[in-house]
Amino acid sequence: MYKPILRRIFLKDSDGGITPFDPENLLTRLAGAFQSANQESECYVADDIVLALEYTLRRAPRPELVFSEGEIDAAVIRILESSGFPEAAQAFRASGSREQLLQLSTTGAALQEFLSAHLGCSQERLVKIAEKCSTALQTLNIEAASLHLILELARHYERETAEADLRHAAPVKECANTVLTRQDIAGLLPKESAELLKNGVLQISGVSPVFPGIRFFFSMEKFALQHNFTIPVTELELYPALYRTANILENARKAISDRLALPEDPPCLMTIPDMFDFLYRMVGCTKADAMAAELAGILCSEFKAELYQLSFD
Repeated sequence: MYKPILRRIFLKDSDGGITPFDPENLLTRLAGAFQSANQESECYVADDIVLALEYTLRRAPRPELVFSEGEIDAAVIRILESSGFPEAAQAFRASGSREQLLQLSTTGAALQEFLSAHLGCSQERLVKIAEKCSTALQTLNIEAASLHLILELARHYERETAEADLRHAAPVKECANTVLTRQDIAGLLPKESAELLKNGVLQISGVSPVFPGIRFFFSMEKFALQHNFTIPVTELELYPALYRTANILENARKAISDRLALPEDPPCLMTIPDMFDFLYRMVGCTKADAMAAELAGILCSEFKAELYQLSFD
């Protein structure tokens, strides 16, 4: 069942002020960067980049999820560059605030705290990389360095330490391609979930290597139409149908996850854009927020992987 993510992300400006992280502002900047780089057709990637960033930041080993603007910008630039958009990365860097000009102390402790939000490795390896970076920079008498330089140096040592570990590790199975189009997904779904797709009850976005999550879009009103529910829809007829559908969605999720063949099950995202319209018009519900959460919880109750995000927008 869906469990709300309680850890909120905050930004710290150069004056020490703390404000909630606003993904819409970042999306606007990314769209502008793609436009400046004459890559307007690639703007669709912006959503995946923001999702990948939030997913990473929320798992940072920090007591409070407070990040500087420079840290956020450096992470986005890295994602753009590693995803094959160097021109957009350059345009995004140019659109940044003066926070990007700030420099960070090159002590091991400072580097370890900064890099904890950007390196997907164990704590032991994080400490080793931070020490290597600190030693290299201080050998050159660099007491403070730009965030971008620190990240590039850390990535070098991350690859170096990973390669050293691989030389002593058993061979691992390569992962399959993490790109799946909507058509690919439609072709591998089980019969019952394919029927939901055909009737417009369910939509599933393609899977991107930037953020390999499985994104479901579910229509409650088309679901009601498929089951010939009459107004007002009662709990007696609605709940059993939702529980059956939850199992169908899990089968669809598993089919996609099996095809991706990633080391871990990819996170799921569920959007139910007409939930409140359905509750008002077809159920006559006056406590829509509580009922929406309850119905969504049933619909997602069979997922065997993490439900990272639930939205009614």
